[in-house]
Amino acid sequence: MALTKASFSMITGTPVNVKDFGAVGDGIADDFLAINRAVKYVADQGGGTVYYPPGTYRITRSIRLDDFNVETNTYSGNVRRNMVHQGAGRDSTIIKTDGFYACAFTSFPEPFIPNSAITPSPVPGNVLCSNIVIKDMTLNGNKNVVGDGGATYGTFYQTSSQATGGWPNGYVGQSYWASDAYQFAIQLYYGENILIENCRIKDWWYSGILGYGAGRMQIQNNVIETCGNVATVLGYYAGLEFDQRTNTVSATDNVIQQCGNGVLSGTGTGAFSPCTDIEISNNIFYSISPGNGIYARDYQSRWVVADNVFDSTGGQGIVFTNEQVGWPATQLPKNISITGNIINEFNLLNGIGSAGIAVVGHQFVIANNTITQTNGGVTNPTFGIRTNDTVVTVSTNERKGMIISGNMVSGKFPNNAAGLGIFYIDSDNTLVSNNQIMSNGSAAQTAITLLNINSVVKGNNIFGAYIQSNRAIYKYAGSSNMYVDDNRYGAITAIHTTVASGSISGSNNVDFSGLSTVVDIDNRANYDAATDSIWPDLPGVYEFTAVLRVTAASASLVQGSIEANNVTTIATGAQSVGAGGVVTITLSGFATLSGSDVVRLKANVSTGNYVIESFASLSAKFIRQTT
Repeated sequence: MALTKASFSMITGTPVNVKDFGAVGDGIADDFLAINRAVKYVADQGGGTVYYPPGTYRITRSIRLDDFNVETNTYSGNVRRNMVHQGAGRDSTIIKTDGFYACAFTSFPEPFIPNSAITPSPVPGNVLCSNIVIKDMTLNGNKNVVGDGGATYGTFYQTSSQATGGWPNGYVGQSYWASDAYQFAIQLYYGENILIENCRIKDWWYSGILGYGAGRMQIQNNVIETCGNVATVLGYYAGLEFDQRTNTVSATDNVIQQCGNGVLSGTGTGAFSPCTDIEISNNIFYSISPGNGIYARDYQSRWVVADNVFDSTGGQGIVFTNEQVGWPATQLPKNISITGNIINEFNLLNGIGSAGIAVVGHQFVIANNTITQTNGGVTNPTFGIRTNDTVVTVSTNERKGMIISGNMVSGKFPNNAAGLGIFYIDSDNTLVSNNQIMSNGSAAQTAITLLNINSVVKGNNIFGAYIQSNRAIYKYAGSSNMYVDDNRYGAITAIHTTVASGSISGSNNVDFSGLSTVVDIDNRANYDAATDSIWPDLPGVYEFTAVLRVTAASASLVQGSIEANNVTTIATGAQSVGAGGVVTITLSGFATLSGSDVVRLKANVSTGNYVIESFASLSAKFIRQTT
């Protein structure tokens, strides 16, 4: 899926130094007014570069991206364009906020400005700023010192001194806007063509970067940390957030760590306004908690999530879901590509129903991802890939058209109840193909659970000691028009003796039960001590191997064989031996078996007595299911 990158007009001219307008940069003086004067001066020239020399710039109100005048508290009606905010280096220039409604950079109205006063009007088709660059600086929200404004003064700052005594423009009363519109590092509100590059964004109560009604954003090579990871009065937030028609975003090569969510996106109740053409690629998401690596809610369309690493996530790895009851099928997530991601250790908070990748909607491609979950502390039901939703019920005719292919999923997925699978597929018209599924947990599980119609499950490789008997692939009642074929199972049943037999003669089944047999793995085929046999629990193709070591009392021909039902020879071998000699015979062969077949290892010596030495062995490997 190709995405159109943001483009920027050539911005020329001599940079303007904020210190020439009175900024101090000592971390003590309030540089808010001086910086905004420098920014307005450059904007009034048609655009250019505002330079922030090394230092810590304390601000009590936001640096404006739009044409709002912080001295008159009015809008000019113009679109602010062609501005570069240039720091001296990621850790050399520091913008640190010290105000309960301050962002570092914003085009969102101040709390005391009503929507009717904003010009141009923030509606689709209009923008408040365009061609903006922010680069080479740290944006510090100072949340360890400055509290969450909403928690301190109410969700509309109704108990603040400004609400009771007067805001900067003289207005008295609670904010026109909720507190979750503030305390972001960067809020691009109805702006377009923005580049955010090589910044460190840290310690914000709300999200590090928010695009709201925004378009053509490039976010690259930034470090975004400790944003939205502490509960605000309105919940947890994220490193990156996209809402309300934000479109054409490229977020690449960023490190996002210790944030509440990695990426958060929503459209709002009843808005039906998708965030579209969003690319999230080549990023590292580390220690995201308590939320999800990517949490895209409600109506999202044309997203690419590719080649990211998600390591140590408190919640789920990647989530596309619907939280709006009653939305039509056309307003669910669709046209989403999730490919090439590494999701390593998730659900560290042990939630119920969490997954490495969880989606609801249609027209998804989930391919070539690697999902690993080995944390023994995860005990609640957990999935590798899940295509249904536990938050809101969506009819199955609204979940359709998915490709789930080439993924590698391994680890511990405690889902042994009610046929829940490592893959839980509750979406119609779905192709599940060529995936590798490895269970190494401590309880039996289903590999793939199907609750759908008109779907194909083929070419998957299923391995592990704990794939649940008779439920490697489990179809719930009501599933129909399913094509299930050529799936391969690597589970092995292996048994071996630990002591030698007594002296025997003629043809004998190896007496595994009498020779202190050890069962190494028991799965997909079963060892029956009463009959000294291995029998399959699913019809299919099995590969058998055996080793038989015999000491013959007399010169003779020693024979070994693997036989099904004491009738059909699966593999046979023979070797001559002298009196008192020892011979080892190795056997291997394939057989197509049903659930009623039994397989035994037999020995025969043509003359005299013999002893079956210890460590005679027989193993069965389930290759693929045939029906």
